[in-house]
Amino acid sequence: MPAVDYRIVLRRYVVAATALATCVGLLAGARAARPAAGADLSAGPKPPAPYFHSLWKEEITEPVHRVAVADTVGDGKPRLILLIEKPLQKGLAVLKVKKWDGTQFVTEFTGNVDANADGLEVGKFAGKDKPAQIVTADALWQWDGKTYIRKPARKELALFGTARMKSGEDRIILAETATQFKSYQVNADATGTDWLTDRTESPSALDVEWEAMHSTPDFFRKMGMPSFLCAGGFITVWDANHASVPYLYYCRFTGDAASAVKSSFLGMRDATEAGGIELWTSPRLVGQAIDVALQDPRASNRAGILVLTNGSATAGKLATIQYFSKD
Repeated sequence: MPAVDYRIVLRRYVVAATALATCVGLLAGARAARPAAGADLSAGPKPPAPYFHSLWKEEITEPVHRVAVADTVGDGKPRLILLIEKPLQKGLAVLKVKKWDGTQFVTEFTGNVDANADGLEVGKFAGKDKPAQIVTADALWQWDGKTYIRKPARKELALFGTARMKSGEDRIILAETATQFKSYQVNADATGTDWLTDRTESPSALDVEWEAMHSTPDFFRKMGMPSFLCAGGFITVWDANHASVPYLYYCRFTGDAASAVKSSFLGMRDATEAGGIELWTSPRLVGQAIDVALQDPRASNRAGILVLTNGSATAGKLATIQYFSKD
């Protein structure tokens, strides 16, 4: 089945089909990928939708707002990267990098972030053969062989997402407005504040293996997203079966608004079927699902999805991470 641009597909939730001919994609201004002329988008059987089961769960004592998993050192071992809001200092955050030692996550690095705890993107922005880099709204953090050095940004970054290209490299996506998005790579050797480089249009779904998007529900709604997709403040697109069928992962609430913050689910839909049903939902999660990552930080080498929630079933714990392994 030919790949479909999920940005165009998502538009079908909110605009009439007749308007799609002139729609440039959900991320207006981005380079929208179009199927070949005359292509039959329904031809060929689809593989079964991915299914996941819980592999492990861990509660955290700190107010974590963002999570990522990547090899940020270059030793082939995944790190758990957390962005944590500073207690009593809203608008500031702490960056922590942890490594699984076989029994627990051990903190390898802690850094102060002069920006809020909602801006975190991690990826191989300097090239697929280099360690992943960490970008917060105020700075670039990269391994120099001994520690993570901080390179401040020229101005506060409007971080929106990370895209894993099919070439293996990653691109960081910045939101210039609710309809204008640009992608960048990082010059690892830059000595000043202008380390963002290679400014291009946001990549299309034909170019990526996965893409993670973060913003406020209000910003997503201004983009034209339906409420059921944007309520959690994140949307991840992932071709989990490597079959050119991207799936959407998002937070789904149940019940009324008062109960929404107490529990939620991770939902999954086929991005190529407008208005389609949910194909998988996680078990009930304590708190709101606020972020996901597509790798096991415990280095199980089992494909899956890590979910961060802002709640816990244990007194004194403020967040939970839970890994769902793909069957």
